[in-house]
Amino acid sequence: MSLDTQDRADCAALAALLAGQDTLARWSLWLSALALAALCFVPAREATTLPLAAAALLGLPERYLAFRLRLDQRLFDALAAGRIADLAALDRSLAHIGLRTAPEGGTRPLADRLRGTRRLVRGHASIVAVQSLVFLAAVAARLSFS
Repeated sequence: MSLDTQDRADCAALAALLAGQDTLARWSLWLSALALAALCFVPAREATTLPLAAAALLGLPERYLAFRLRLDQRLFDALAAGRIADLAALDRSLAHIGLRTAPEGGTRPLADRLRGTRRLVRGHASIVAVQSLVFLAAVAARLSFS
């Protein structure tokens, strides 16, 4: 399936949105590092240990989603710029390198890809929001016991 001008514009817009996810990814990485550092170097209090551990552990699925979003950003950017000719070529390449099985019955539609990536964006943002709240709860608990 070849991409028309609107399809390429949709790919470019989504790639731009995905570029903004880098800020959330960096924020989450810092939260994970701070939570781990606090667990290792700050005297433990029962009220802070569990939320700090949760904040650190939430960094694991966040890292996976950040990787996936970065990959999708680059793929959508390549589609928008015409460096990947069409969706069939993308599907063949992803299957060839083992990242995805070849879709049965043809090429996966662009609308499905856009929808799936937006779902990943929402999931990533949700994990970072929960991680932030859990980390802030640990800080608040720590301050209330000081």
